[in-house]
Amino acid sequence: MNVKEASEAFDRVYQLKPSAYIYPAGIALFYCDEIYTAGECFTKNAQIFEARFGMRASEERLWRDACQLLLINTQTNNSSHPNIISSIPNESDDDFSVHAPPPETRKIIRIARDMFDASIVGDFSRMILSRAKLIEIANSNGGSRRDPKLWKLSSWYFLGLHYDVLGHTEESKACMRNAWNLSSANKANAQNDIIHTLPINCR
Repeated sequence: MNVKEASEAFDRVYQLKPSAYIYPAGIALFYCDEIYTAGECFTKNAQIFEARFGMRASEERLWRDACQLLLINTQTNNSSHPNIISSIPNESDDDFSVHAPPPETRKIIRIARDMFDASIVGDFSRMILSRAKLIEIANSNGGSRRDPKLWKLSSWYFLGLHYDVLGHTEESKACMRNAWNLSSANKANAQNDIIHTLPINCR
């Protein structure tokens, strides 16, 4: 997968329809190292998704927080963009709570979202607990590569992403290596989700 070509294609779609919902566009920007722009893209898509579909934009929120954490941990005075990405209404905000989408039902996404959110607000205990839950799932069944629901693959991937944006390079590489091994073993199923395809192409 060529993320630069993908990003350019998404950009052409936005030129034609600025209000389009294209969540993977932010992922392509992220892997093109356009972190601030990626974060703004995730914020925009989260707002569109929640307004249009009435569901919680967990992945968009997770990725927005990942971008923010990466900017914080690589902050320089030479940045051409501000280091604070536009916020998304929080679950605790009055305006959001009145029309709150139903809770996230996808287990791995829910835990990963909680891990990134805890890092943003500085809740170290909640972050460690969420990370421990993902590690437990990733290592379930004695490290077997059998992963029909792709929970283990997703857990390793989001753990790797989290370590990466915090600047823990070696830990991130180890997690992504495990994700890549699982994505290779489950290649047919993994192709249905961009997150499960990335470890194959972005090792």
